[in-house]
Amino acid sequence: MSQERKILKILCFLLVVCAVACVVLGVTALLGSGSAAADLQAWSLGLGVWGVAEGALGLLLSGAGIRGANTPRRAGAVKVPGVVVAVLAAAGAAASAARPDGPDVATLVAAVAALALAVGCVVLSGKVDEQAQH
Repeated sequence: MSQERKILKILCFLLVVCAVACVVLGVTALLGSGSAAADLQAWSLGLGVWGVAEGALGLLLSGAGIRGANTPRRAGAVKVPGVVVAVLAAAGAAASAARPDGPDVATLVAAVAALALAVGCVVLSGKVDEQAQH
């Protein structure tokens, strides 16, 4: 197994942890959105939906990345979900930082971590896919 495949697999396992954290944060925000102040209910609801969507797609990306690390000819399937997760993570980080009552640190950290891991998975999957072509 090449070094790129090993690192891709490790990043995907880290992304599983990050995705589960995003789902937990999203569900917590959704459950707490009813008790939030009126001006923050929309933010809680939006970040809750973001967290659940980000986590679900992150788990999908992780599965595709692990499968691509094990079978290099399948590494190309990581690119599309990786880009979607990266865009969602960037949007989540921006939304978390723009909250009227100040940034939500936990959501911001989870979004930045998901962004970094998704970009890493996309880059490494490209290298693994290139190796499989030879």
